[in-house]
Amino acid sequence: MVKDVEIPEGIDGFFHVLMFEADEVGVIFGLLYIGLFTKQLVICIFLILIFVRIYIYYKKRKLRGFFIHYPYRWGLIPLNKYFPNGAITEYLE
Repeated sequence: MVKDVEIPEGIDGFFHVLMFEADEVGVIFGLLYIGLFTKQLVICIFLILIFVRIYIYYKKRKLRGFFIHYPYRWGLIPLNKYFPNGAITEYLE
């Protein structure tokens, strides 16, 4: 017999660090380290604030996980052995 199981709403989402999701935190820490090593921390903090504003704005307009698929769509990385180039949008026989 099949039992009903309640699945939490955010089970497939990114984990959160404070108020940011994991994909945002990666870029934030990346820019922070670049700022520390180049001794341009103030400029990089300004870039972090701009990035977070723009990225969250665009992320709210798309479906969850949409930005993960951009590298495949642009043909930067292969999807799998059957679809090596994600930039191909039509298949002609």
